[in-house]
Amino acid sequence: MKPKFPILKNFKIFGIISILLCATGLVALIALPFGQNFFNLSIDFAGGTEMEFNLHKTVDQTVQTEVRELFQEVTGVDPSSVTSSGDSNENVLIRSTSIDSEKRAAVIDKMVETYSLDKDGKDLYNNNDVSPSVGSDLQRAAFLCAVVAIVLMLIYITIRFELTSGLAAVTCLIHDLLIMLSVYVWFQTPLDTGFIAAALTILGYSINASIIVFDRIREN
Repeated sequence: MKPKFPILKNFKIFGIISILLCATGLVALIALPFGQNFFNLSIDFAGGTEMEFNLHKTVDQTVQTEVRELFQEVTGVDPSSVTSSGDSNENVLIRSTSIDSEKRAAVIDKMVETYSLDKDGKDLYNNNDVSPSVGSDLQRAAFLCAVVAIVLMLIYITIRFELTSGLAAVTCLIHDLLIMLSVYVWFQTPLDTGFIAAALTILGYSINASIIVFDRIREN
């Protein structure tokens, strides 16, 4: 016998939890244009510096700590993240708030000296500085894409079924996205360009599930 999970029977409990989570995501989203940030924005959205080096050895936790301390010693800035990257995890990816070109050059020299890297820069895979304005443009583009997708889905479902079905589906979409946003807020998960792909994936699965339900209702 399969275990039962009586969601409808305990609708008030689950409804309150859902409302609280949605409220968290909605408040965090509304606060962004007013300069209040509850998200852990990566440099993709907030702007900053990204540097990537090939160390020609596995970048484990010890190496990441060494690189973090080296970066902080040279620049006086604590990097937001130091992670391994690449197919064989031999690259180290450093992300931090924006630093000027002189400090970036000093970091490169120190990394070349410490890890015996190529002096001609062949082991430097990335050295970019993303301005906050680019991050703001990316935020607006992501928000606009979500709004356009929701409006077009509403029109499509209204034509295929009826307006109430369309409104119900859009409500589910917004609910699912707000839940996702609240998870990013509560766990302070870095919000980067991967978030856009995740959000659009949730939009697709959510609307697909709603249409299947509407099809079964219409058949019956």
